[in-house]
Amino acid sequence: MNENRTLAVDIGGTFIKYGLIDPDYRVSRHHKVPTLACSSAGEFFDYLCENIPAGANIERIGISCPGLIDRNNVVRSYAAPRLHSLYGANLYEEMKKRTGIGAQAINDAKAAGLCELKLGNARGSKLSACLIIGTGGGGCICLEDNVFWGADGFAGEFHFMAYPDERTGETLKTGREIGTFGLINRYNARAAEEKQVKLGKEITDRYFAGEKLAGEVVPDWIHRIALQCLTINVTIDPEILLIGGGISEENWFMEAVKKEYAVVCRQHFDGAEFLSAKIERCRYLNDANLLGAALHTNQSKYLLDPE
Repeated sequence: MNENRTLAVDIGGTFIKYGLIDPDYRVSRHHKVPTLACSSAGEFFDYLCENIPAGANIERIGISCPGLIDRNNVVRSYAAPRLHSLYGANLYEEMKKRTGIGAQAINDAKAAGLCELKLGNARGSKLSACLIIGTGGGGCICLEDNVFWGADGFAGEFHFMAYPDERTGETLKTGREIGTFGLINRYNARAAEEKQVKLGKEITDRYFAGEKLAGEVVPDWIHRIALQCLTINVTIDPEILLIGGGISEENWFMEAVKKEYAVVCRQHFDGAEFLSAKIERCRYLNDANLLGAALHTNQSKYLLDPE
């Protein structure tokens, strides 16, 4: 039987991923195409729709996308460089023009958090948070049975938590510090020209090989992530804080963050231990955004037209 399926699309800064999601939230017909830098939203969605799986019996479409996505499916902030053409675009309308089906869109970190709430390691919790460690550090808050959006759809955007750079007077984004962007920048700022790196994995490999500089930079990075976990837990006091992103698959990383978080808490609260939030990894990693996009569109009350 050819069941109706939800088409889930995960728009990323490097790739656009597609998956067909059945009613039991199993993903099939995975594929991905490179993300192109387009001159307009129209050109971008022409390209996106050209690569939708042929012959699929699609009933609904869900989209995961970086940046601030409001409840009307409009992109309200710039995200990855190749996605700048999406600023101001209404993703529902762009998909409706091309497919006849209006897509419901959700921020990518919120998609991952919703996936964990409904299907993953936050299932059954009343208040949870996700911290996604990628190039930057995104996030999501889930309250009761859904994502908590906030007045502007901006709740849980941990990337944008601000702190001052005392040297320059600039206001910096915490997410740039706790992501691999920050790790690479801090390493390259101290490394000789011939030792410069482009990938965070190069630094962690050197860390395990015993390199002195990596041995200083990696623990500092872990410390900053632990401080972000403390800030989140103090702010919303969740039952569980889940960490996602590719690096969270590494057991050494998760153990290092948990250990440093315990140290930071003891220091910050003068030895008291009263924050009970567990820190764990997300259950769903590669498919989290696709599943979250499908969950969002399937539970939306706007299954046809928003009006």
